Amino acid sequence: MKTQIRRYYSEEIIIFCDDLKPREHWPQHDLIISDAPVPNITGVNILVWHMPPIKRDFAALSEIVEARYDNS
Repeated sequence: MKTQIRRYYSEEIIIFCDDLKPREHWPQHDLIISDAPVPNITGVNILVWHMPPIKRDFAALSEIVEARYDNS
């Protein structure tokens, strides 16, 4: 998943978290990308990513990134 995303977005745009227990740090995240549904108990955006990714996955990620940088 990271390799696919890195083809389009630099480390300045998207920073990955490699925590084994990401729930501990959810308040610090802007977006969670997962290959399986995750319960949304924090209000953080969740993008369920297909493997291999499909065009809709990249389109959804692009919308989120653009919205984030438009609000900055």
